[in-house]
Amino acid sequence: MDILKGQRLPLDKLLPNSNFQIDLKISGIKEVVDFTCFGLDTEQKLSNDAYMTFFNQPKTPCGAIELSKYVNDSANFSCNLDKLPTTIDRLVFTACIDGYQTMQHMQRGCFQFLSSGQEVARYSFSGSDFQNEKALMLGELYRKDGAWRFCAIGQGFNGGLDALVKHFGGDVSESNEPAPLPKISLEKKISAQAPKLIDLAKKATISLEKYNLTSTVARIGLVLDASGSMHSQYNKGKVQNVIERLLPLAVHFDDDEALDVWIFSTTTLSLPAATLENYADYINTIQRPTMIRPLSPKRSLRMK
Repeated sequence: MDILKGQRLPLDKLLPNSNFQIDLKISGIKEVVDFTCFGLDTEQKLSNDAYMTFFNQPKTPCGAIELSKYVNDSANFSCNLDKLPTTIDRLVFTACIDGYQTMQHMQRGCFQFLSSGQEVARYSFSGSDFQNEKALMLGELYRKDGAWRFCAIGQGFNGGLDALVKHFGGDVSESNEPAPLPKISLEKKISAQAPKLIDLAKKATISLEKYNLTSTVARIGLVLDASGSMHSQYNKGKVQNVIERLLPLAVHFDDDEALDVWIFSTTTLSLPAATLENYADYINTIQRPTMIRPLSPKRSLRMK
């Protein structure tokens, strides 16, 4: 069943019972998308922050709402509305971007209802529905006349997360200098696109915390020797290993989340940056250093 923006429906027309899943997906955004479920009271306020379900707090105290699956661009919430206390009158599902992009950069998105793992209804949207918003209220479940209903909202907030929190009655501290937003964890950034690097990311995180570098911003670059003496190191995959060890640090430190790469022998060449999208077999697929040809040697001059 397709649900239109603004449409309101009794939940029992969509689902056979109060135990179901909600899948949220947004594609085309390079930044991490944070999905959250706000449990609001009868005044539509977040009076109990234990009912804010998100990455760092994946389950409500009553167990009614649980973030059971999360990757960079999608999330799955398990719902059992019978377990919710009567003080929770409304559940609002949201998405926020922490980065330079806005919701107009998305390709498409959807709010899906699943019963026993099978889709029964969805509300679809796309980047053309929005402009400079960084936060969205996607849909809400609310009580009316003793029953649950659903509304497809699709409302954006230009102010991002701050505007969303204020909308739900939360306080955002004001100061002359804006407080820096907490950085998305390195493991969270890497988990979806490069699961191979998770262990390296965990080790990097320990070192960053140990030396108090979690908030440092820096450009990370790698200069590779392409001379003949290095060929065996490339062939054995050791240079590729260096790329993979450094990339988690570049993702953490550099605001473009990329590792800048240069190679040199008798000349110097700038290569495409190594990223989470292209790091796998980077050395073989981007540019083998052996392709840099040495300059022609000068001929010796003989005195006649």
